[in-house]
Amino acid sequence: MTAYDQDGKVVASSTSDSSLVRWYQQPRSWSLPASFPSTARLNRFPLSLPVGPDAKYPEVLTKVEWAMNVLVADEIKTVDVPFKASDAWVELTPGMEILVEQATAEEGKYQYRIKMQYDASKVDYLVGGSVSLWRDRTLPPAVVLKMEILNAEGQSAYSGSGATSGGMSASGSGNQRTGTATGSGSCATCGDAAIIRYTLAFDLYEQEARFVLTGVPVPEF
Repeated sequence: MTAYDQDGKVVASSTSDSSLVRWYQQPRSWSLPASFPSTARLNRFPLSLPVGPDAKYPEVLTKVEWAMNVLVADEIKTVDVPFKASDAWVELTPGMEILVEQATAEEGKYQYRIKMQYDASKVDYLVGGSVSLWRDRTLPPAVVLKMEILNAEGQSAYSGSGATSGGMSASGSGNQRTGTATGSGSCATCGDAAIIRYTLAFDLYEQEARFVLTGVPVPEF
C-alpha cells in the first residue's frame, strides 16, 4: 500500500508480509437475502496508513493504491434440491453428497437439517463463507459458495422481516469429511419454501487485484 499527499510525495508505504496462511472472505452481500436493502449489502474493509509520530498529516491524499489477492472462479453453477425431507442422498458434484433429514415450512416459521459427506480433495464447503489457505495448500476443483432457501419461483422465501439462525459444522480425517447444516427462522413468507439452492464454483485460482483511490480527504486532529 502506498499513499501520496497533495504534493505527490509518499507519506505512507507498507508491504504485505509472507504469512503462512492466506484468508479469503466472501463479500457480505452473498450471505444476505435478496430482500435486504442495498445499504446492508455494502462491503467494507479497513485500510491502515502508518504515519511516523513526527510526520505532518497531509491535507489530502491525492492517491492511495494497494493490491490484494482474490479468488476467481472460471465457472459458477447452481444445483436445486427439493425443500423436503428424504432418505436419499443427492450428489451436488462429484465428491459431495447431501441428505435432507428435516425440512419443515409453514406460515411464520421454517426449520431444516441437512447432512453432508464429501472428499475435501475434490470439493470443499466454505464454512461461514471463508477459506484459509496454507502456503502449500492446493485449491480443490470445486467449492460450495452458499446455500439459499427459495420458493417455487426461485425467489427468496425469506421476507426480510423476521429472525433467522443456523450454522454448519464438519469433521473428519484425511480428506473425508462429514458435516451437518442447520437453520431455522421466522418470516412472513416461510410457508413458501420449496427449493434448497446450492451455488458452486469450479476451477478456482488466486489472482492479484489492484485498487486506486483518489482525492481522499484527511480529517483534522
